[in-house]
Amino acid sequence: MASGKSSLGLGRAPSVKTAAAISLAAFMAACATAPSSTPPGPGPSPVTPPDAQVQSRDGVTPSFMRGRDIVRVGLLLPFSLRPQDAAALYNAAELALFDHGNQNTLLIPRDAGSDEASANAAARALIADGADIIVGPVLREGVLGAANAARGDSVPVIGFSSDRTVGGNGVYLLSFQLEDEVSRIVSYAASRNIRTIALLAPSNEYGRRVEGALREEARLHGVTIVHSVLYNRTDTEASAAATSLAGS
Repeated sequence: MASGKSSLGLGRAPSVKTAAAISLAAFMAACATAPSSTPPGPGPSPVTPPDAQVQSRDGVTPSFMRGRDIVRVGLLLPFSLRPQDAAALYNAAELALFDHGNQNTLLIPRDAGSDEASANAAARALIADGADIIVGPVLREGVLGAANAARGDSVPVIGFSSDRTVGGNGVYLLSFQLEDEVSRIVSYAASRNIRTIALLAPSNEYGRRVEGALREEARLHGVTIVHSVLYNRTDTEASAAATSLAGS
């Protein structure tokens, strides 16, 4: 399993359940970055079959786990938007659970959808299921939606967004931050005497932050940005932007 520096931080001592879930999330992120010789399988259904669970006072409980002090970990992943990524993360969560979890940990997967509203609704469903902590979503908008749903119930959210501005107030990020990645790229380029860089990034908050970080790092390392192209996130516009950049 691979590991690396991330932005996860906790301002106060977590509860036993939260600590267990955080440990699982950390192993999950490490496993998700490890190379695999087989492609990820299909993602799970976000809804557990009714005959396999009961709804107790504490939350959703499979029949074989009745009577246990369950740690319910909600997995909010992009099953419909990015199924391969979601499947890889889900498989990593199962691997982390088998290797480092315990028999009282229950994974509850749900689809994060494609935007803030769908992630908010999915997070509310997980809270209704009794989730002690929510792991995910992957995208910035999803983390925002989940956070807005979870804060009222004091349910921690561990997201995988690389946008550090969405962290804090019960939201923790387990990811490599884009500013750090840009800094390493530009530093390496300068060390190899590469003095010109072009940028192709989506025309959204993420892309603008990448552009800002790149300009700052380029200034510090004496690198020139010869082209900066921001595009709308569609296959057609991305292809056109790449073609335009390649021909300039």
